[in-house]
Amino acid sequence: MNPSIKHDKSDPNVTGIFSKKVTNDAPISPIISISPELAGIKMIYQCDDDARYYSLPILCWSILASGRITGLVAWQGSVCPCDKVQLAYGGKWVGYQSMNSKTLEFEAPESKRAELQTMTRQTERNQPLLIPDIIGTHALLLADREGGYNLKPVVGWRFTNGEIIGLFHNHYEKRSKPLSEQHLMAVDTPGTGFVYYFHYAIAKRVHAKEPSAMASMRALVSRLTL
Repeated sequence: MNPSIKHDKSDPNVTGIFSKKVTNDAPISPIISISPELAGIKMIYQCDDDARYYSLPILCWSILASGRITGLVAWQGSVCPCDKVQLAYGGKWVGYQSMNSKTLEFEAPESKRAELQTMTRQTERNQPLLIPDIIGTHALLLADREGGYNLKPVVGWRFTNGEIIGLFHNHYEKRSKPLSEQHLMAVDTPGTGFVYYFHYAIAKRVHAKEPSAMASMRALVSRLTL
């Protein structure tokens, strides 16, 4: 299968956020171990009313309590397994695709499977872990009830107690230090106003003040602050 994939374009994940509710309400098995994705493999998905395919960078690979190994993506307000991504207006996960291949894969790379299985045997379950964000994820934070908002770069991720939470700098800080030595704030900290994770391509359009992206963001924030 060699789908024609639209990488980093305006996609249903973007327009769906702005026009319809996107959900991920299905129960998900807890995460036991994770391994960062460093080779640029992406999740491929499709909408029911669109014959095209779309991509989203994989954050990391995981082994779940059920024993299943799957890629994870920052989708809406959480990090979830690729094959559990759900769109309220219809859609489905299709598979994985590497940067240098047009072939779809349906399982994690063998190297990641072996690494995760070894980690699970040798490390304490749910051992805390910090990993950097290398795919340009941003967090949408509502600043007030008057339509103000911030798009903060997610600089890292904290894995603990079976969950992965995004981390950002509340104030400017040089990133030369290890994550463990930086002053980071988690998106689930009370008062941050966190709503959604956004792919870098969306954030780039907003930061560039593209009219369509700005209008869509204003409409989204307006609905969220009603």
